[in-house]
Amino acid sequence: MEDGFRWRPLRYILIASTFPILVVTILRIHRCWANDAYLDQVSGVWIALANDLLHGVFYRPLSGPLGYGGTRYFPLFFVLYTAFVKLGGNVIVTGHLLSLVSIFGLLAGVYALLRRLGVDKLLAGCSSLLMLCSESTQLALLAIRGDGLPAALVVWGLWMCASPTLAFRKLAAAAVLFTLAFSAKVTAVYALAAAFLYFLISGRRRQAWTLAALSAGGFIIVLGAMIVATHGRVIEIFMASATAGSPLTSILRVPQRFSMYSGVEDLGGFPFIILAAAALVAWPGSFRRDFPPVYFLAALAAMMGIFTTLGADYNHLIDLHAAAVVLLAVWVSRSDGQQALFGLAALSIAALMAVFPAARNLHHGLDTLPRRQEFQAVFEAVGNNPKPILADNPLIPVQAGQAPYVLDPFLFRAFNDRHPSFAKPLWNMLQQKDFSAVVTMVDPESELGATVYREDFFGPGFLKSLLENYKLFRKMNQNYIYLPRQP
Repeated sequence: MEDGFRWRPLRYILIASTFPILVVTILRIHRCWANDAYLDQVSGVWIALANDLLHGVFYRPLSGPLGYGGTRYFPLFFVLYTAFVKLGGNVIVTGHLLSLVSIFGLLAGVYALLRRLGVDKLLAGCSSLLMLCSESTQLALLAIRGDGLPAALVVWGLWMCASPTLAFRKLAAAAVLFTLAFSAKVTAVYALAAAFLYFLISGRRRQAWTLAALSAGGFIIVLGAMIVATHGRVIEIFMASATAGSPLTSILRVPQRFSMYSGVEDLGGFPFIILAAAALVAWPGSFRRDFPPVYFLAALAAMMGIFTTLGADYNHLIDLHAAAVVLLAVWVSRSDGQQALFGLAALSIAALMAVFPAARNLHHGLDTLPRRQEFQAVFEAVGNNPKPILADNPLIPVQAGQAPYVLDPFLFRAFNDRHPSFAKPLWNMLQQKDFSAVVTMVDPESELGATVYREDFFGPGFLKSLLENYKLFRKMNQNYIYLPRQP
């Protein structure tokens, strides 16, 4: 569509459709970083992992002197996080900057990959900004999470594989990038699978097996380093927390979960997935021998696998959104006449539609939550009490200068379901009023709270121990402060 793409009004449409989401994103960053709006329980776990490492503990045991451990997160993000904090950075500011750099790297990677695939500069640039349309990308930018970094590394690894000439050094560089992505998020192996399949299908078997061997070697080095650094306890940790207690029947709910997370939670990114599926059907020639379709299908398969586990959320859609944007931009670039104009119009409309859910959150959604003020209210309620704080969100005890007693209340519940005796030390501490305060994100005395603390966080036994020994001190938007009952 080279000639049509030079049509001047078309440039204005491209720029006009991507500019609003960029503006809304900047406004959301300004508001959400100022009030810590998205520093929820998941961000708290990432911060707590970095806090443990800052004090010399790499993957604390499931149960030990520090309290309870357990995580499904791979280490690269929180290792880098810890390193930057050690250089003198503030814990919260450093986390936000690392998230910002990760997303910037993702956008730059999408642009570079599209240029390598032959997409026009303007279309590639605007398409990279379309990454901001997905709420999964927005979440990775506004919170402190480890999703943006592996997504960026994956795209740069695929950029290396998309080179027209594949010398050994480029395959080695791609393997290093895939290894780094794996060390940040285990499910990033889908990118290696996509590149491997593409090389096989396109008749480059030697490059396929070379890349697979180099990457497998890198994966083994990462796993070996984790095992040695933790004296083997990381094996027990990941075996215990990999599925979070998901039953086999959860596989049957994958379509429902995928539809809910993509079509409801990530409303801005949903049109791009639908358009990518349509482009796949209308792909010129055999899509099996082309890189973007293989990339998109591999990302889709990975997302389906992720949604078989309990606790998986729409944040994982960031990889699928990147694959969809790449597929759509390449399809538009290779199409001719009205088909290209239709595709470009669809992209522009999808970009403009994504502004509405983002703007809604900015004015009426989670963006307005004053978490920073609520955290400060907790510290004022506790005062100088030296006892630890128990909280759904591990960030609260970290901000109070403590190591969280429970690293991840969601995984604590999963372990407790399988081994009821696992939770006894925590129940005993609650009964003995060993915590200066207990801070929950949901009202434990409501019907919703009863469900959340039975099926999601902590598990059966928590509410009884809490309400018998602690009383409500203050109720806020996202935090309920409970202090010990007096004799």
